[in-house]
Amino acid sequence: MGIRIKLTLMFSLLLTISLLLASLMEYQFARQQLLLHLQKESNAVTQEEVARLDFWLQRKALALEQTASFLPLLPRSPESLQPLLARQLSLDSDITDIYLGTEEGVMIDGSLWQPPAGYDPRQRPWYRQALFSSGLVFSAPYLDLVTNQYAISIAKQVRLDNQELAGVLSQDVPLVRFLERIRHIQPFTGGYAFLLDQNGIILAHPDPNLQSLDINQAELLRSLPPQMRSDLLQQSEGFLEYTFQDEERLAYFGKLPSTGWTLVITLPRSYLDEPLRELLLRYLFLTCLAQVLTLFCIHRLANQFIRPLEALTQQARQVSGAVQRLQERLDAGENPAQLSDWLQEEPQEKIGIEQESRE
Repeated sequence: MGIRIKLTLMFSLLLTISLLLASLMEYQFARQQLLLHLQKESNAVTQEEVARLDFWLQRKALALEQTASFLPLLPRSPESLQPLLARQLSLDSDITDIYLGTEEGVMIDGSLWQPPAGYDPRQRPWYRQALFSSGLVFSAPYLDLVTNQYAISIAKQVRLDNQELAGVLSQDVPLVRFLERIRHIQPFTGGYAFLLDQNGIILAHPDPNLQSLDINQAELLRSLPPQMRSDLLQQSEGFLEYTFQDEERLAYFGKLPSTGWTLVITLPRSYLDEPLRELLLRYLFLTCLAQVLTLFCIHRLANQFIRPLEALTQQARQVSGAVQRLQERLDAGENPAQLSDWLQEEPQEKIGIEQESRE
């Protein structure tokens, strides 16, 4: 193997290793920056949707509080209170009913719904839950007797000026309204959103089979890792990786401040993998291109360095050959004085021979 090939291979190997190490380090840095950017983008989208949904709920809660503040000013009779409730009901198409359960057990309904015999509003979950809070309460999903749809109730105590309990005012928001609100949340290809209450009940989900299920008990959700269920209910916001129905997915979530519910935006893992795959292919292409250019440059540089060495090597071989032939003549008994003519015939080797003779 010639010296040119040896030098070319040696420098090519060193530069290739250096180039690969530099490319690997640069790719890892770019990968981390890309992941950080995508996670920040996803988290920002999640927090924006959380704020939008929470604002929507707060508007309904504020309207209920204002209505509750008016009721003590009116006579405590169905004839006086029902028109006010009916008017409030007409102002918001998202609300299917608004009603007052009095402390005496009377039900006053804004939609003129007549409760069945023996119906006592004081025994209903929305009424009993409101008794334990001085502010607004949001009930767990239940089957509404008026619309025969699953709904949640927003309820608040109504007290007179002397703080005597007059009853509980409540309004129903069907779960389908929440689904309509979150269905448009598709910021990523293959992504969707769903909503959990503080107990882990799915309030809204694009898959009707998962609607109103408990993530801690539903058989369809057994594949969810326990840590994911815990984080969704206990953490105020976060990021999760999980597998559901044999698909790797990512989830970004945040809590609604007014209710403690959790909005989850989930997307396929491929959403992050695809940009990373493109980044890797780009770096591989650039690395190969740099390698080709490096080999070309090394080959050109090797020619520049090797040519003088090859010339010196050729001269050394000529001198060595001349010395060997001179030694053969001397060994053959030829008179050194007779070699002058021969030395003149070998001008390329003369200097080397004369130096050898002087030695």
